[in-house]
This record gives sequence, structure tokens and C-alpha cells, in this order.
Amino acid sequence: MDVSTETGYLLSRVDVVGTDDNSPVEVNGGHWYSGNEVSFVMPNKDVSVTARFTDNLTVAGGLYVVMPTDNSRLKVFVPNGVSSFKIYRDNFNDYWGRGWIELQAPDGYVLQVSGLTDDLSGILSIEENGEYGDYCAWGYCGTDKETIVSQYSQIKLRYESDDPNDDLDLTVTLIDATTSHSVRIAENIVGGTIESDPTSATVREWIHLTATPNDGYLLSSVDVTDSLGNSVEVENGKWYSENQAGFYMPAMYVTVSPTFTNDFTGLSVNMPVWNDLNVVVPAGVTSFKVYDDGGADGEYTKEGGTGYLVMTAPEGYVFRVSGTVSTGSDNDYLRIIDGDKSGEILLNSLSGYEKDVGTYYSTGRVMTLMFNTSYSGTAFEGLDLTVELVDASIEHAIALTYNNLRGTVSSDKSTAATGETVTLTAVPRSDYLLKEIRVTDANGNSKKVTGGTWATSNTATFTMPYSDVNAEAIFTDNWTSSVLFVNMPASGDMTVDIPEGVSSFKVYDDGGLNASSVLGADGHLVLRAPIGYRLQALGSITGRYMAIARLSIHDGDASASVISAVNSEYMGGTKNVTTVTSSGNVMTLDFSCSSMMGKDFGNPADMQLVVTLVAAEAHEVALGNYAGGTASIDKATAYPGETVTLTAHSATGYILTGVNVVDSENSPVKTSEPTWDADNTVTFVMPNDAVTVTPQFTDNLTAEGGLYIRMPSGGNAMQFTVPEGVTSFKLYAADVDEYHCTSDYSDNIIELASTNGSGFLIAGSISSDSYLNIHDGQIEWTEYPPQDRYYWGYQSTDIGQYQSTGDTVTISYNRCEDLDLKVTVGGVATKYTVTIADAVGGTVSSDKEEAIAGQTIGLEIRPDATHILEGIRVEDTDGNSVVELGATWYNYGNPSFTMPSTNITVIPAFTDNLTAEDGLFINMPRNEWNSLYASIPGNVKSFKIYDDGGSDGNYITPVNGELYMHAPDGYAFKLTGSMTASAGGRLVVEVGSNGDYTTHEIASAGEGLATDVGTIMGDYMQLRFRGCDNDKECYSA
Repeated sequence: MDVSTETGYLLSRVDVVGTDDNSPVEVNGGHWYSGNEVSFVMPNKDVSVTARFTDNLTVAGGLYVVMPTDNSRLKVFVPNGVSSFKIYRDNFNDYWGRGWIELQAPDGYVLQVSGLTDDLSGILSIEENGEYGDYCAWGYCGTDKETIVSQYSQIKLRYESDDPNDDLDLTVTLIDATTSHSVRIAENIVGGTIESDPTSATVREWIHLTATPNDGYLLSSVDVTDSLGNSVEVENGKWYSENQAGFYMPAMYVTVSPTFTNDFTGLSVNMPVWNDLNVVVPAGVTSFKVYDDGGADGEYTKEGGTGYLVMTAPEGYVFRVSGTVSTGSDNDYLRIIDGDKSGEILLNSLSGYEKDVGTYYSTGRVMTLMFNTSYSGTAFEGLDLTVELVDASIEHAIALTYNNLRGTVSSDKSTAATGETVTLTAVPRSDYLLKEIRVTDANGNSKKVTGGTWATSNTATFTMPYSDVNAEAIFTDNWTSSVLFVNMPASGDMTVDIPEGVSSFKVYDDGGLNASSVLGADGHLVLRAPIGYRLQALGSITGRYMAIARLSIHDGDASASVISAVNSEYMGGTKNVTTVTSSGNVMTLDFSCSSMMGKDFGNPADMQLVVTLVAAEAHEVALGNYAGGTASIDKATAYPGETVTLTAHSATGYILTGVNVVDSENSPVKTSEPTWDADNTVTFVMPNDAVTVTPQFTDNLTAEGGLYIRMPSGGNAMQFTVPEGVTSFKLYAADVDEYHCTSDYSDNIIELASTNGSGFLIAGSISSDSYLNIHDGQIEWTEYPPQDRYYWGYQSTDIGQYQSTGDTVTISYNRCEDLDLKVTVGGVATKYTVTIADAVGGTVSSDKEEAIAGQTIGLEIRPDATHILEGIRVEDTDGNSVVELGATWYNYGNPSFTMPSTNITVIPAFTDNLTAEDGLFINMPRNEWNSLYASIPGNVKSFKIYDDGGSDGNYITPVNGELYMHAPDGYAFKLTGSMTASAGGRLVVEVGSNGDYTTHEIASAGEGLATDVGTIMGDYMQLRFRGCDNDKECYSA
């Protein structure tokens, strides 16, 4: 039934009672927030309906909302004009549990909730902007605020009670959010000033505060309180926040109260539990304390996370850190990093009870502390660190140590200040090799050195610490693994060109011999032996508890096949790497370390391999039979890994299409790509076998004759002019692995141009998970190709035909596989016709009467006033269906499809069957990933809704489909019927009517029993059907 109200009045309530016995009838709607819609199921007796109205749109006028406690949700859209209302607990039903109310204020208003006192019973939580904040629980309020004011127009209240006698009495007041409120600065501030920008604001505006301490003073804190005396959350506003602070304006005036201090002692900062905290130390501060998140006296948060404290010193200063650590587990630990988070690790992981940290210095103005608190067991006092500022301008001495009989080392500086770069150069004597250059400070701590090893170069650099240092060059005449080693990079690529004479060496993880790999390590080490040698590797990897170490060994570079792959167990343990030998002189090692739980446990993984150089055998390089040009090779024999070069010259009218290199087993060997020039140089890397090299010339200048070109790789662009005489060719993707295929910012691009002004016809296929863009013409090489024709592989791998209008076309592709296009110079695309069949009850029109394959065809469907769409087919000339449009009577829109390579006829069908009795229906989708949206035409009177099994079949498990329906303008849905499901099945119907949303949940009456859904009304419905568990029999719904 519909209810109308006079201006200034709201419907307060509707009572429906039996006229004979005055017994109440349950009413749906009929509230002041229900949009004047009321419904009830007519009983088997006469009833009396009484509507009550009010123009007192306040608490005093009797406005209230009942908090549900039956696990249901209530959405309340507060009408314009309402100034306040109550929220009570549902005391009219003999049950208890939890419930939700979502309050939505009118535009321009926020919500004030009062009544949050210690007398409140049950558990009340208030959520705003996706976060639960203030709450009360059984006589205890987790907030000191009796009244809160939202910053948004919507809040959610969650109430939970386990006692039907619990009570709830809240007052909600509408506050005008468009009013600007002042930002007041407290009076009698000592030690500085603070400014607000802006000085007045509406709710949710960001207020930026800038403090200016007087000489000799420091900003200590910033407090902001609203007009109710409640604290407002402030970001920054600490002594280390560069005198900056800010907050979001509440819906009332605020007072800003900064505190300044002239006592620079006793300063401290707590480590964050998660994320990063930046500490910018002001000039004049000489030291401060660093505690865990529990502060000086409390314990740290167990099962917390990983927090980083990034400290920046004033100009001319560096940091000195000392103190103690107390943790309850080795999985809770301190790490000290020189620089930002990516810098050198000075202390990897210190844990235990009252452990002395020692003393560490930064080499620059930045130092980072990391505290990991992932353990779920006992938490201790955590961190008690002292951070001091020391003068970085002091010069420190550089001493050099070396055995003059074995070699020398020199430095470009004799002294250096902290943070300066020092370069060392070693010169080995004959028959000696530089093993490494070690740099240690006055306390014997090793400092990070770049280069200066047998595996890199004889030149090394390091950053001067806050200490005298000793640089020691270590030379050796033992060129074996008993002395020589190399560490994996923690990330990225590293290449080692092994010096002639080295017979073996060890490879460790990025932590080296005495430390473990860092969590998240993912490094690639390319080993290149001298020509005439192969590489042999064996050893082991070790993963700690809940950490996974992975090693892959490639027979060549990173794109070569994997000859060994070893993973550690997640419970920890060591895995052996059995002996593998490269076929050539190159071997690539990929080593990574990850955590099963995403947490850093300190010492996650280790690796230790021995790599031995073994002598290789030279193999014959033979030239095969060919015609159409001349060719020569630069070597008659070659060692594995050696580069062999073929020089070719094409005869007149011929083009070199490729070079076929095969081994004795007739397996192909990859070569560089030839060009279409008369003179060509093609190279390949010699395998561990004899090969036959055969150049392939052709005078058939077509794709069928073997002509092809490849797209560039690495996100690069290239231009290619097709020579005169070439009539067609193939276009393939670059022959590289996915890692080297594209860049992060662009696809691979090729611009094709003809020499005779001819256009291009392009046809073929692409990868199913790729996209291809073809632009008709040239582009500026500084920009991404503008869209002309886009092809998405997931829609169709066949691109049909593309016809350029000029002599240039630009193509971009985002993959390096499954591109197979034929480009015909001067080719003309075939056009196919689009015919629309006549139909009774409506019309269909097409935006094209003819099109080439691959073009998009758009249709417009127009049923007349007495018909709806029954179906639509797209057929070829033989009557076969060639396109699936998916258009239905409830969801047809303006469909489009890709033109196939045939003439087509579009055959629509319309029907005047507009009711459920006529057979009109919708089947629910099976799962939520294929949610169904239905817009019901205005002439439809009724229809059925079935599960995904239809009217006669059972639904398929598991089932959790969702159906969204919108009624025509001026109409509402009336949903009736039944469902049959397993004992755990249910139907959830979310109903909207004039902006008011309510949720109905219909639980199954029992295994296989029909359950009446009742009568549900609304102009919008969302149906979610959860039919049964995977191991249950499924019934028709």
C-alpha cells in the first residue's frame, strides 16, 4: 500500500490489527525512514490500518530506529528535515545475538551519536570509512567520549548482546557538514608559535599545521581538541616531524595546543609495529632513545610485524647506535642498516635476552632500524637503544696492508671524512690473483666493498665509516675453490668472466660464508668460463623453518634450459645439488629465498656450491649445400660456447631467409636473425657437438617462400622498410624469454613502410592472453601508438583482416610468443555483407552493411510496445551460427560482435509472451564470478526465477550465484515462491525501495524440504543463493 504525506510531515508508524480481536499483523516498512512504502500479508480476517504522522522530526516527536539482534542488517536513509532520532535495542522479540544498522545522512550532513556511557550494556562498535573505532563492551567504554561526531555522512553500528535484558539507548543528531568551523590556536604558548592552513574549514578538510620554535626550543607535541573536549587524531606533530602536523577537521571548532621545550635531553621515539616511520633529527639534538612500540617500560607487540625507523641526521652529522635488545624468540630481532631500507646491513639479526647491540655508525646522514616482531610467544622489553649524533667532518686514516711479494694496493686518499668514497687499486704479481680486498674499521667490523675480487675487478670502492680503516689486499697463487669464492647478488644480475687459470671456486648465497641470505633475495649469477672449458657444479642449499630456498641452474644464459632445480622444504632442512655440467662455457645460477608466512625470520636460507672448470672438446663446423648466394664460416672447429660467424652474400633477386644450424642429432641451434640485405653476418654459439651450417636463400619473395621479420623486444621500437619485389612476409614476436620481452612502460613496436606506395593487408593470430594494436600510419616515437584497431586475445586469437589506407602501418604487441601474422604488400581485404532479417514485433539495425573480417559490428535492438526480445542469431550463408551474442529479453542493450570471414545474416525474434505463465524466466548464475544483471522491460508483467539448473534440473554444487534486478520506472518487484535446498542452504534477498535497503535471509527448512520465501517487495533486488555444501545432494531451487 502507498502512503502520502503532507509537506513537513513524516510517516511515523503504521499499525495493522484484526478488527475482531485487535491482534497485531506484521508490517513491512511503515517507518519514518521507509520511504512511505508499507506492505503486509493479508490474514484470513478483516483488518484495520492506522497510519500515524508527525511534523516533529526529532527525538521528541517519537522518531526512533530499532537495532536488530537477529544477525540481520538494517539500512536507514535519513530523510531531509530529520534533526534527531533514537536507536533502541529490539526488545520485542525473545532472541538475542548481533545486528547491524547502516545510517546514511542526507547530503551535506554528518551524524552525531551520544549515549556512549559506561552504563551501556552489550557490545557496540561504530564503524566509519571502513574502520571500527569507538566501542563499549558490557559496562566498559573503550572510548572516553560520551558523544562522537562522524566525518562522513555514513556510519555503521554493530551491536552484540547475549542477554535479552541488555539495553541500548543512543541519540543520533544530524549535524550540518557545510558549515565552516574555526581552527583556534591556544593562548599563552611558550617557546614558539604555530599556524594553521586554512584557519577555518568544513568537516573532513585537511588542516596543515606549521610550528615555528623559538631559538633554543624544540616542538615537543601538538594536541587538538574539539568543542566537546574530545581529542582529534593528529598526524606527526612530534619533535622529529620537521615542525609539521595535520588533522582532518571535525564538524565543530577545534583548539590547537602545541608544546615546545628547551630541554633537548630525554627525547625518545618508539618503533612502529608496521610500515615506516621517518625521523628527521633537528639541529641541536645530540642524542635520543629508541624503544619498541611498548615504550620505555612496556613490552613490544607480539605477532606484530616488521617496522622500519628511517632516521635522517642534520647536515654534517652521522649516527652512532648502541644499546640492548630483549626478545622472546630468535624470530623477533633487530636489524641495523646503513642508509635507507635498501642500504648495507650492518647488523643482520640480533635477538635474545638483554643482548648488547655493540656500536654501529652510519656512513651518511641516513640510518635505518628494523624491528621484526612476528613471534606469537612471549614478548619481552624489546628495544632500549641510544642514538647519538657525531661530527661527520672529522678525517679518518686509511691504512693499506699487502704482501709486496704477491702484489700491491694503493688508495686515492690517505684520509677521508665519513661518507666519502674511497677507491682502491690492486696490482697482482705474475702468477698471483687478487682474491679480495677487505676493509675493516677500528673495531674490526668489516665494511662493504664494491669490486676488488678475482670475480669482479682489481679496483674496489668503499664508503668511509666514522673510524680509521685498514684496507687489506689478499693475493693468492692457489686458484682453486679452497681459496676462491663468489657471493650471489641479493637481487638483479651479476656476470663473472672467470680468469684463465682458475680451476675451481665456491659460490655462496648473498650472505656469504658466515651469514644467511636475506629474505626476498632473488639474484641471477652468470658464470662465463674461458673458451675451451665447461662448468661443473655441485653442493647444497638449506632453508630454515617456514622459509623456502630455491636454486635453478641453467645450461647457458637465463633463457637456456634448466639442468638442475632444487627447493628446500618449508619445515627446514638441507637439499643436495647433484653434479651438473654445462654443455658450453656459460652457466647461470638463479637463487631466491621467500617466507611461507610473509615474515622475516632473520636467517632464512643458505647456499654453498663448488664450481669446477673442466676441459671441453673442439667440434667440427661444416658448411652444408645451398644455392642463391655465397657463404663462408670463420672456423672449421670450435669449442662449446665459442661464437661462430657465417658471412653470406645474396645473389641478385635472392634474399637470405635464415641460416639452418643443426647438431649431429639434427637438433636446431639458435642463430642471430638475418636481414634482407644482400650482405649478411649471422652468428651462433657453438654447442657441445659437431654442427652443419646451411644458409637458406630464396627468390620466392613471399611469406610462402620463407620471408619473415620479428618484432623488437625490451619495450623498444623499430622501423622497417619492405624492399621492392617483396609481396608478402610473416611477422613474428621477438624470440626472447618473458623476462626480457617488454619494459614496464611500453610494448614492442614496429613501423612498416612500403617502397612503392602500396598499403598493407594484415591477417593472422595472436596469443590468447595478449593484445595487439594496429595504427594506420606513422607515429611520433616519443609517444605510445594511438589506438586505431585493438585486438584482445582473450576475445579471439584470430584478428581477421586489417586494411591500411596508406603505405605505413604501426604495430605494437605486448608478448614475445604466439604472434603469427601474414603481411601482404598491396593486398586488398575481402568485404562481407551484413543482412538483417525481418521480424514481427520489433526491429534490429546494424551500423555497417558490409565489413572486413575483424571489424566490429554494432547492433541496435528495438522491440515494439507489446513485444520483448526472444532471441537473436547470427548465421552464415549455410545457416550455421557463427556468433554468440548472449542477448536476452532482460539484458540486450546494444550488442556488438567481431565480423567473421563470411557473409552473415542477423535473425532476430520477438515475442508477446510477457508473463511467467507464458514461460518467461531467468536462471540464477552458478557463482559470484558470473554475476547476472537484469534490467526488466516496462511491458513485462511477471517472470520466474530458477536456479542454474533451470525449471526441471538441480543446481550444480558449489552454488553461490548472484542476480541483480532493476524494475522499470514506476514499478516495484513482488517476489514470491519457494526454494528447496540442503539443510545449510539459504536465499539472501537485499531489497531497495525509494533508497531504503533491507536484507531478507530465508534459511532452508531442512534437507530437501520446500521453503516458502514469503512476499518481498522493492524496486531493486539482489538475490544471493547458497544452495548446499559440496558433499550434499542438491535439489531444485
